[in-house]
Amino acid sequence: MFFTDFIMFIIARQELIKEESRKALFIIEIIKKTFITFDEAGSIIVNNNIEKILEFDNERLLSLIIDKEGNYLFSNLKKSFNNYEYLFRAANLAIMNNKTDILFYGKTWGVFWQEKKDLIVSSPILFHNDIAGSVIISFELEKTFSHLRTSQKISLIYIAINTIVFTILSLYIIVKIAIKPIHKLVKRAEEYKDEDTFNFIYEKEENEFGILSRSLNMMIKRISDDKKRLKNSLVSIEKANLELKKAQNEIIQAEKLASIGKLSAGIAHEIGNPIGIILGYLDLLKQKDITDKEKEDFINRAEKEISRIDTIIKQLLNFSRQPFFDPESKISAHKLIHEMLDIMKIQPIMSEIKLNMDLKADNDNICIDPNQLKQVFLNIMLNAGDAVRDSNSGCIKIYTQNIYVESKNTKMLKVTFKDNGIGIPKENLNNIFDPFFTTKDPGKGTGLGLYVCFMIIDKANGFFKIESNKGEGTSINIFIPTTN
Repeated sequence: MFFTDFIMFIIARQELIKEESRKALFIIEIIKKTFITFDEAGSIIVNNNIEKILEFDNERLLSLIIDKEGNYLFSNLKKSFNNYEYLFRAANLAIMNNKTDILFYGKTWGVFWQEKKDLIVSSPILFHNDIAGSVIISFELEKTFSHLRTSQKISLIYIAINTIVFTILSLYIIVKIAIKPIHKLVKRAEEYKDEDTFNFIYEKEENEFGILSRSLNMMIKRISDDKKRLKNSLVSIEKANLELKKAQNEIIQAEKLASIGKLSAGIAHEIGNPIGIILGYLDLLKQKDITDKEKEDFINRAEKEISRIDTIIKQLLNFSRQPFFDPESKISAHKLIHEMLDIMKIQPIMSEIKLNMDLKADNDNICIDPNQLKQVFLNIMLNAGDAVRDSNSGCIKIYTQNIYVESKNTKMLKVTFKDNGIGIPKENLNNIFDPFFTTKDPGKGTGLGLYVCFMIIDKANGFFKIESNKGEGTSINIFIPTTN
């Protein structure tokens, strides 16, 4: 509507200016034919009644008549008129060019932009086809533009009223056919629960909302079916996880029993010696020629050997049983290392191996199952013992320290087991934690020891770092997060 009004305004403006131009030309013709005569010499004589024709619009209509020498013959210009020289030049231009011209002069505010203020029409005066002078008519266009502004105000008010009415009507229609249905769909969607039989209310309608409702209902049905399948999958996964954890625990326990089996020979030897000594003392007690003091001495010595056997059996039981472990509790790694070494010292395999310890970590508090950590330490010690068994000067060093690990962004306890054994070939370093991987002879290893160690340390958010060269020994570094 605004664009149409603008086009109509342009057309009306052009027509009004043309009308004013035609009016000026008509008045000039009247002046030349009615109020201008000539004497015998061809000089212009202006009739005094010329002012009558100019009176009907004297506020806007101004006139100027000059002869060909530029003398003023008639003028009704106002004293406040400020474009006198422009009119004079237009009059001379009509004499020089011998034609009627329509000119515009000055500036005034139109409707949408600035317009020319005055319409000027200049025409030559002829006497027997010779130029005798010229006549000028000037129209002020301010009144014309004032009428246009008034009509435009009415049009713009009409457009504004129509815009408001159509906007309200459009909003009402949009709310009715779009917003309300969308709100209902949103409300239905917000009220949806998994156990509900859900159905959008516009499904039966043959419009865009009907199509949308059918699509949403199909989507909800697929989501519901997928949830059922997902629940079934989750149940299966949980069951598989439980079975996997059970299998892992069984593997850990089996490897522990395998480690105990390796210890059994040394324990049997360690128990056998005290038993032989006890039997010897019992034979001595059977003799009749011993004194009471000797009997008491033999009995005390037998009790010491029995206590020694009891201590060895308790150590073995403490290692093999599965005590309750509180995940929030903290343990001392140094204490576990000492307990593990107490078991290892009675092993024949360690009889000729030198053990060095440098436990200098300030904080050895860690959160891990102590029974499983003992198993890690024992497996590593048994592997180190096998590696240095054939060495004449076998040595195993154990030392600890506290370090900050940037990749884990935490402080950790580093426990290092270093031996001077045969070492591990570089091509095997990446495989030593794989299950069932072993470099030992058949029947001497399951290949699960380091795999079980890896599972235990990984579960405690720790990790291993192995450094080894063939023939130069091996350093196994265990990193475990510390607690305050």
